[in-house]
Amino acid sequence: MRRLLVVAALLVVSECALALNVPGKMGGKAPAALRIFGRARQTRASDAEREANAHLLWSRGFARKLAISTAGIGVLAHAAAGNGALGTLEAALHHAIARSEGQRLAIWSVMGLLSSACCAVQILLNAMSIGCAGFNTYLGPWRPFFLACTVNLQVFAWRGHLASTVPGSASVAAWGSVLACSLAFLPELLALATAWRSRRSRRLRRSKVVGVGVGDAAQLFRVEFHLGKSMGCASCVDSVQRALLGQDGVVHVQAAVEAGRAECVLQVSSAAEGSHRARQLSEVLRTAGFANAVETAAPL
Repeated sequence: MRRLLVVAALLVVSECALALNVPGKMGGKAPAALRIFGRARQTRASDAEREANAHLLWSRGFARKLAISTAGIGVLAHAAAGNGALGTLEAALHHAIARSEGQRLAIWSVMGLLSSACCAVQILLNAMSIGCAGFNTYLGPWRPFFLACTVNLQVFAWRGHLASTVPGSASVAAWGSVLACSLAFLPELLALATAWRSRRSRRLRRSKVVGVGVGDAAQLFRVEFHLGKSMGCASCVDSVQRALLGQDGVVHVQAAVEAGRAECVLQVSSAAEGSHRARQLSEVLRTAGFANAVETAAPL
C-alpha cells in the first residue's frame, strides 16, 4: 500500500509540475521522478507555444494528464480512509459537502469554474465587450488537475448520498452533478458549438445560399485577422465568430486559439469594397474587446 501511495503521489506531483512547466524552468534538470512518472520532455517549449492551447479534452496530452491525475487523486483519497490524519481530512470534506444545499451548490460552482478555467466568467466579460482576461493562459494548464478533483469529489459525494437515509438526497446530488459538469465542460460545449457554426457556414458557402441582395457581380473576399493573446480560450473564439458572422455579407468564419487567427470570407462587389470591409470588420472586433491586425485581405 505504501508503494502504491508513493506512486500515486508522484503521478499527481509530476502533473502539477508539468502544468507549471517546472522541467522547462529548471533547464532540463528535472528530477528523475518527473521524467519517469510525468514523462517530462527535455525540449523546452516557448511561452507562446504553451499559451496557444485551448486546453480542451481533445487537446494533445490532455486526456493522459486527466487520467493520471484522476487515478492518482483517487488512490490517495481511497487510502485516506485508513489513515488517521487523512481520515480527519476526509471527515472534514464530507461535512463540507453534506451541509446546506446553498453551500453544496457553492462548492460545485467553484469546482466547476476552476475546472473550466473560469470559462463562465469569460463569457460575461465578452458579453460586456471587455475581451480576454487570460484565464485560460494561467488556469488552462491546471484544467486536468481541477477536473480530476471534481470527478473524485463527485464520486465521494455520491457515495455519501447513496449511503444516506435523508429523503431527497439523490435529487440534491443530481443537481450538484449537473451544475458541476455544466460549468466544468463549458469550454468543450462552446468549442463544439463554434465548430458546428463553422461547418454550417461552409456548407452554405458551397451551396451558394449566401449574399442575398448583393448582386450578380458579387465575389468572395478572404480576410485573415491576427488576434494573438486577445483570443485565448473557447469563449473568445465563440465571441469572435459570432461577432463576425453577425455582419452583413459575411458567409464563413473560422478561428482557433492555437493559431491565434480568425479567417473570414465575405461577399463584396469589388476588391476595393473588400479592403474597406476588412477595416470595418477589424473595428468590429476591437469594439467587441479583441485587439487585432488585418494580415490578409484578398479575393478568393
